[in-house]
Amino acid sequence: MLHVATSLPVAPRRLVLCLCDLEADHHFTTARSRAAHAVRTFAIEVVVVELSAELEVGVRTA
Repeated sequence: MLHVATSLPVAPRRLVLCLCDLEADHHFTTARSRAAHAVRTFAIEVVVVELSAELEVGVRTA
């Protein structure tokens, strides 16, 4: 995401990481991980969306 953002001719106004799993959200927001540090450092917004059960199975399978 950061690589693409820095490659664009016009910088994006915001970067959003969209997740469908609360455990993954924890890894990117409150954990003491490199990913969480990067999200904070580069002001990436993390959003968790609720998927239908069928769509969630498809995403996890992929």
